Amino acid sequence: MFKVESKLLRYSGPLTPDRYNKFFYPNLCHVCKKGDNGNFLTCDHCYMILYCCTNHKMLHYPEHKQICEALEKHLKEDAEWRTRELHQNEWVQSRLLFLQLIQQKMSRQLEVYEMEMITFAKSCYTCHRQVNLRTCPKCYSHNYCVAHAAMFENNHKKYCSTLMISVNLDIGHLKSTSILLTSCKFIELDRDIKGMDSFISRFMDCKRSIGNEHEPWLFQDYVCSDYASGPLTLCHVMAETGMSYQVTGPESVIHIITGGSLERHYLSAWEFFLHIFRQIKKLTIVFAGPGLRDEYNNIDVCLKCRAKYGQQLFFETHDMSYDKYVDDIKLYKRPNIILAFQAEFYYEPKAEEILKAVKHQDQTLLITSTSQNNLQKNMDTIDRLLNLSAFGSSLGIFFNNFSSFRPWRDYLTGSTHYRNAFYNIYFRYADNPYKAHRGHCRAHRE
Repeated sequence: MFKVESKLLRYSGPLTPDRYNKFFYPNLCHVCKKGDNGNFLTCDHCYMILYCCTNHKMLHYPEHKQICEALEKHLKEDAEWRTRELHQNEWVQSRLLFLQLIQQKMSRQLEVYEMEMITFAKSCYTCHRQVNLRTCPKCYSHNYCVAHAAMFENNHKKYCSTLMISVNLDIGHLKSTSILLTSCKFIELDRDIKGMDSFISRFMDCKRSIGNEHEPWLFQDYVCSDYASGPLTLCHVMAETGMSYQVTGPESVIHIITGGSLERHYLSAWEFFLHIFRQIKKLTIVFAGPGLRDEYNNIDVCLKCRAKYGQQLFFETHDMSYDKYVDDIKLYKRPNIILAFQAEFYYEPKAEEILKAVKHQDQTLLITSTSQNNLQKNMDTIDRLLNLSAFGSSLGIFFNNFSSFRPWRDYLTGSTHYRNAFYNIYFRYADNPYKAHRGHCRAHRE
């Protein structure tokens, strides 16, 4: 497996929509993922996507046409959109509003890469003007205008390496991840793992430590840490709070109410949960959210799970908001716990309805976020919409030992974040099983 820090990875796989539409970068050819050499072609209607040649531009046009027309129509109504200077918080708010307006113009749910065209649009890192820009030649993730070149050089260097890792992991993901995750899922686990670093060291045969310059992490290490973070986070919280009894009966149902397509992609990682809790015979993971496909299926688990322990893993996904799912007496399965991975209730238009649906079920809610600040904003939103007394108790903000180590681009900050970095638990009224939580709040890695 390849290293991810040195230079932009060259993609050599199939040039098909199911590959190149996985993600968007403003300074890469959208089709082949080559870095802009200064001669690339911008779409001459929406000006928001790049191609290395006319052939690749035409190849993508059938998928691009609908959103391009919506973008072009909207941008014609705002003549100053490319030259307007904005502070970071103003830029973020403009992106969220733009995203909302474009979604309203579409007859379908936006694809993830289409949302990224808006949230990660090419702009000066400092003033967010969108004309006469230069590009970082290493990470291809940030741009700057001539007026802010010196400021960019000083500020960008602390983020460039992790952004380089992020873009290469995205490119490598196009051809390697499915094979990797298939082999990763059959790892046998025990309860003696103390954190994500020890999980990777023990079970990925890499024997590395985060920050060890002599043994840098490889592609599979970052990806498997991201893949396993969800179920291992729940295992960790259960161990820290003593609430295993709530989730580990013969049949267990887990609701995941945030996280989007990535959590759906990582569904098979929940076999790790079965490996640790052999008393669970049937585990069902339920997703509900607009834009998901309606699916009911089982996930193949290893021979040991099936033959020795009689364990099964099922999932359901429902194309409806979570509150609608809870109200549907034909579809609804009562959960043992509710998970809100990477929650952003403070940006969610239906936050009040979703949180009331959570409250109505009187079950423990576990929330994770990328930062202490974002988690606090989630808590403030819950307090504002429902009042904290809606839940039995909350233990505060805690650093997660099983946070992912895979950096993801963050449009809110312009840098990167790590999934599930911090968590908080709202217990149901019936119990607060471990009032003296053993964890404590610590700053995330730099």
